[in-house]
Amino acid sequence: MALYKCRIIIIIIIIIIIIIIILKLIKRHQLVPHAYADDIQIRFLSAELCQLLADRVSACIDEVSSWMRSNRLQVNPSKTEVLWCSSSRRLVFGDVSPRHALLSLIRALVASKVDYCCSVLAGISRQLLYRLQFILNAAARLVFSVRRSE
Repeated sequence: MALYKCRIIIIIIIIIIIIIIILKLIKRHQLVPHAYADDIQIRFLSAELCQLLADRVSACIDEVSSWMRSNRLQVNPSKTEVLWCSSSRRLVFGDVSPRHALLSLIRALVASKVDYCCSVLAGISRQLLYRLQFILNAAARLVFSVRRSE
């Protein structure tokens, strides 16, 4: 049993080292990483032209992917998303519908947090469960443009 615990501790330390290296790679491209659980989000706010910023983000993702491949790790492309928010005064990157943008925001800001905390949520009080359900219902109403009474 003690050997099993030592292996788990070593695995956790290796994962932490990998995450630290990836965060440093992202910061090298003047982007702001945010890590939680097994997800890393890259955030940025810039007045650069869209194409220059897109090139910088693309170079960052390429470098992280290359480093991971060289260390026998892999990025899951089916879970890799880019959410591009822009004001109407700037060029729009891609052809994104408002519903798709809302859905991406809710996945990134609401659903990912609920998923991350799901083991902690087991056995919570009815009041907290009601509040959580209220947030999820509000998010669904926002995406599908449905009023609360409908």
